[in-house]
Amino acid sequence: MTAPSITPLGPEARDYTRRWLGSGEIAATTLPDGTRIRYVRAGSGPNLVLIHTVRTQLDLFQRVIPLLAPHFTVYALDLPGFGWSDLKPGAPKDEPTLRAALRAFIATLGIERPILAGESIGATLSLSLAAELGEGVERVFAFNTYDYLPGLERSNLLASLIIKSVRAPVIGPVFAALENRAITGGIMSGGFHDPRSLPADLLD
Repeated sequence: MTAPSITPLGPEARDYTRRWLGSGEIAATTLPDGTRIRYVRAGSGPNLVLIHTVRTQLDLFQRVIPLLAPHFTVYALDLPGFGWSDLKPGAPKDEPTLRAALRAFIATLGIERPILAGESIGATLSLSLAAELGEGVERVFAFNTYDYLPGLERSNLLASLIIKSVRAPVIGPVFAALENRAITGGIMSGGFHDPRSLPADLLD
């Protein structure tokens, strides 16, 4: 197998990630189609690939990677078009496109028999890629698979009100344009047992 193309990240991405990743690799790799993917690798043991939700990035896992690293070789990536990863011009951010990129990422880095774990679309990608790869995947952990209603509305009352309003005819774009840090934080906090645990830098 040809060695993967691994390139350093710029100081902004590297410094941001190093704030929470005490040890491990922070890098980017280029997929065969030219897409540049940011990722981290930490720990040792069986291969574990973490796949984030829509509208987030690999830093979603900043609280769990240090806990998993003593037991697994943990890989977390920014899916194409999220965080510091590229999205080819005109390419959709749909499940088939993201699944193909995830499969290429695993192949490019030579990750053997990974455990796939994801949330929301990350969960769906884990399941659909496991169906493709069969015995090439060790196990799947799928949390909160995304492709059913009410989706994000289940987060909390604020999320329910905002998302219902965004979906409404005519007034939907008005509500969508109102999204700010406070509203986003209120919606995201619904995913935490203790809402105060939402990291401020991740929200930023």
